[in-house]
Amino acid sequence: MLDYQKIYSDKLLQQTFDDVFPNASKFPIGVTVIAESLFLAIVWEGTTIGQHTIMGMQLKRLVETGKLPMLVLLNPKSKGPKRYRVL
Repeated sequence: MLDYQKIYSDKLLQQTFDDVFPNASKFPIGVTVIAESLFLAIVWEGTTIGQHTIMGMQLKRLVETGKLPMLVLLNPKSKGPKRYRVL
């Protein structure tokens, strides 16, 4: 069972922000990306499928709360990979 308090803790959200922000700023404006593209390859490849799910949840939270304003979530209600547009 997921511990949502831990998943959305300031420390873990900050880690996700730190992992994504440098990479997100490298994409051209208007391009559509998925979480896997936003994380550095070394981070994504070093984690499990379950961790990918949690990382995606954290990324979604950061975008929805305006902490990553250069991204907009395109398919918030869909299951599976979320798509983001770079602003």
